[in-house]
Amino acid sequence: MSTDPQAAPPRLSRAESRAQTRRRLLEAAADVFAHRGFAAATVDDIAARAGFTRGAFYSNFQDKEDAFFVLMDERMEQRARAIGDLMARSSPWTFLDDLRGWSDANRAADPAARVRMFTEFRAYALRNDDVRARLVERERTVRAAMATAIAAQFAAAGVEPPASAEALALVVHTLDTYLPLEQALDPEIPQGFVLDALSLLFRAGVALAQRDERA
Repeated sequence: MSTDPQAAPPRLSRAESRAQTRRRLLEAAADVFAHRGFAAATVDDIAARAGFTRGAFYSNFQDKEDAFFVLMDERMEQRARAIGDLMARSSPWTFLDDLRGWSDANRAADPAARVRMFTEFRAYALRNDDVRARLVERERTVRAAMATAIAAQFAAAGVEPPASAEALALVVHTLDTYLPLEQALDPEIPQGFVLDALSLLFRAGVALAQRDERA
């Protein structure tokens, strides 16, 4: 059966329309946060960038902090899925190289803008107790997931980690969080250096664990 190229597209259901509106608002929020800064961004800015009213924004989010946390949660979930998939098909010795390939393929068009957005939000959280509590909860969730991954990597390598998985996760999370800030400040630091550092730490940790086992 032929289709009429002039026919109007099928109407979206109420749920589909709401989901589309929410997605456009999130994309607009990410853009506004990155380029204007979290503190300077307003709900009006976000709504206007998405082509909606303030009412549409408040129908989907409590405030701009809520929109930011949704963006953060989406990023966390995307990375968690990618890391889980890579761990399932990689060896301990190829995992970081595979992760490097995924990172290169999914690097933001403007990584410095993302760094500015997350760095400013952390500074904002330090001055707002309610926001800080929500951010700390998410940071602890990230570190717990990292600890599980780290323990699995050392187990697959056949050695005990040289420190608790939780302590190593804190080191890894700190590198992953703050080294990109240094890269944004100093363009001479290679983009992939954080994975170079993680590879060095893993190999050093395995060597230390093996030495302790021999002793």
